[in-house]
Amino acid sequence: MTPGAFRAVPYAVVRDEAVEPTYEAECASGEIACCENSGPHRDAGPVEVWMRRHADDTGHRRCLRIFSDYALVRRGEPVPVEGCAS
Repeated sequence: MTPGAFRAVPYAVVRDEAVEPTYEAECASGEIACCENSGPHRDAGPVEVWMRRHADDTGHRRCLRIFSDYALVRRGEPVPVEGCAS
């Protein structure tokens, strides 16, 4: 290998199965930011219930849905990502 040459190393990015993902929603309605949120949950169900109740109580119908998880970056063959060119 010549000095300054770079060899690409493939990596796979996968979800860390040891940690549960987190689901959340934040109200994005109103002329002045509402700033209310569902708080973190381990399942999407309680978040959807919160959004429906919040909409019923306030008339706010727009929410930002937030999904968080941990990822592991592993050396090896990359996992194809749908919609991305290789």
